[in-house]
Amino acid sequence: MKKILMAAAVATTLGFASNGFAQDCTGTGSLTTSQACDTDITLTIASQVVVSGLLGTVDMSADFDAVNGTTTTVPFCIGNNSGGVDVSATSGNGASGTYSLDDAGTTLDYTVNINSSAITADAAATSVTAQLDTLATCLGGTAGTATMVLFTSAADQSTAGAGTFTDTLTVTIAAQ
Repeated sequence: MKKILMAAAVATTLGFASNGFAQDCTGTGSLTTSQACDTDITLTIASQVVVSGLLGTVDMSADFDAVNGTTTTVPFCIGNNSGGVDVSATSGNGASGTYSLDDAGTTLDYTVNINSSAITADAAATSVTAQLDTLATCLGGTAGTATMVLFTSAADQSTAGAGTFTDTLTVTIAAQ
């Protein structure tokens, strides 16, 4: 008798009545020979960004132009799954609101553009939606389509004179 009671308890726990018919999807005990049960499934994917190819040293020397100013273009990759990123930047040597290269106290101001959007130093983030790649592209080590353009004017270069000018530019890129 103990064996029969244990078998009945197991059958009830597994959702089957003692006669072998399945209970309904809600477990209320309606008996049927087959059932179709709906299950709602949700997957939430957060906005994400990945940046590759922006580490290291950028040497503007090769692009020096005393007449038109020096423009250096740095290709890199911004991978994004939300259609846009917010970009902000700060200069290690610049006074508030400026980017400055420095050589022993002599400064040379420069500008920063990312994907054709001007990025103002120490300002609120700038929305960038052009030239974004997929997350997989940037995670795969591909160069990507993003560009950072650095520019110093010919007038500022002339005023600064000869020297080796450096700065640490910190760029923050966040998913929107």
